[in-house]
Amino acid sequence: MKKYVISILLFLVFFLNINFVSAEDEKILIIDSKQEQQPEQQEQQQQTEIKMTRIILNKTILSLTEGDTEILSATIQPENATNKDLIWSSSNVNIAKVENGKVTAKNAGTAKIKVSNKDNTVSAECNVTVMEKAPVEIPMKKIEVNKLTLKMKVGDKETIVAKILPENATEKDIFWSVTNGKSKIKVVTVENGTITALNKGTAVVSVSNKSKKVITKISVTVLEADNKNEEVKITKLNMNKPSLNLKIGEKETLIASILPSNATNKELIWTSSDTSIVTVENGKVSAVGKGEAIITVTNKDGTIEAKSNIKVLEVSDEEIPLKKIVINRTEMSLYVGNEQLLVASLIPGNTTDTEVYWSSSNEKVAKVEEGRVIATGIGGAVITITNKDKTVSATCDVIVTDLLDEDRESFIDFDFIKILAIGIGVLLLFGFLIKIGKN
Repeated sequence: MKKYVISILLFLVFFLNINFVSAEDEKILIIDSKQEQQPEQQEQQQQTEIKMTRIILNKTILSLTEGDTEILSATIQPENATNKDLIWSSSNVNIAKVENGKVTAKNAGTAKIKVSNKDNTVSAECNVTVMEKAPVEIPMKKIEVNKLTLKMKVGDKETIVAKILPENATEKDIFWSVTNGKSKIKVVTVENGTITALNKGTAVVSVSNKSKKVITKISVTVLEADNKNEEVKITKLNMNKPSLNLKIGEKETLIASILPSNATNKELIWTSSDTSIVTVENGKVSAVGKGEAIITVTNKDGTIEAKSNIKVLEVSDEEIPLKKIVINRTEMSLYVGNEQLLVASLIPGNTTDTEVYWSSSNEKVAKVEEGRVIATGIGGAVITITNKDKTVSATCDVIVTDLLDEDRESFIDFDFIKILAIGIGVLLLFGFLIKIGKN
C-alpha cells in the first residue's frame, strides 16, 4: 500500500513538471515570435517614402567671364528625404554648361541653371550672366620691311611692304614719316608706304608704332632721271585754299602747287562747276552770283586734281563776325627742311569774315605759306594766324632742331651755363674784396 502511494506521488510530480516545461517553452516561443515581428514592422515603416519639398541654391545670381567656372551647391529639405538625387540643366549650353553643380562659362550671354529632383516637382534656378573676356594686349615688338635701302630716280615711286612682329600683335597701327636731311628741298614723300621721289638728294623714311618705341628706317637716295628728255609727270596738286567765302563782285586768286617741282608739263586746267556763281581763269576767281560752286584744277590729261569749295554771298547779306580761330596744333617740333601743315577752323562756321593771314615771328627759323610751316633754321618761332583787321588770332609755337635723334626735342648749351656761372662767381668775389678794402 505504501509503495502504491509513493508511485502515485511520483507520477503526479512528473506530470506537473512536463506541463510546466511545456508552458515555459510556449511562453518562449511567443516571446520569440514577437521579437521576430518587430524588425519586419520596422522595415515596413522604413519603406514609407519621405519626399523632397524644397531645394535651395547658395547663389541665385551669378556673373562670370568667358572661361571661368563656379560651383553651385544645393541644399535639400527635408534633410532626411528618401530620394536625394538631383538633376542639373542649363537653358543654353553654348553660354553656360553645368555638371553636378559645376558651372562653366562658355560664351558671352545669359542662361539659367536649373536643379530639380528626379520627378521635376521641386526645383531652383540661378541666373547666369557671362561677360566677354577682354582680349590680351600683345604689343608690337618689331617692324620688318622688304627694303632697308632704296635708290630711286626723280619721278619714281616705290612701295615699301611692312610686316608687324609678332604676327598676333594686337597693336596694328603703323605711321610713316620722312626726314629730308639738312636740305630745304623736299626729296621724297611717303603715303601708306608708297615713296615718291621728287628731287635729287637723300632722305630717311621711317615706319613706327604710335609711341615710336618700335621704329624701322629706310635710307633713300634719289638720282636725276637718266634721260633729261624723259617726261616727269605731275603726281600731286595742292590747292592753297580748299574753301573760300566771297561776296558778289569780289575776286580771289587760288594757287595750285605742283609736285614734283620738276614736272615736265606744268600746264594746268581750271574749271568752275557753276559759272553763274563763280568764274575762274588761271586761278583767278570772280564771284558773280549767290550760291556755292567748286573750282577744280587738273593737269593736262585730267588724272590729277585739287578742289576749292566756293561760297558766294550777296553784298547785302548780314555780316557774321569771326569770334575765334582754332588751329589743329599749338606747338610743334621740326627738323631743318621738314614741313608741317597747320589747319585753321573759323568759329562760327558761317562767319562772313573768312579772310585770314599767316605770319612767322622769325622766318629764319620757320616760314609759313597758307598754313604750311617750313623749317628753315635752328631755333624757335611763333606762327600766327589773324583775320583781316587782326582782332582775332591764334598761334603755334615752333621749335626747329638739326638733331638726328628723333626723340630729343630740345637741348641745353652747357658751355654757356658754365661761363655764366664763372662770371657770377668772379663778380661776387670782386664785390667781397672791395668790401674788405673799405673796412
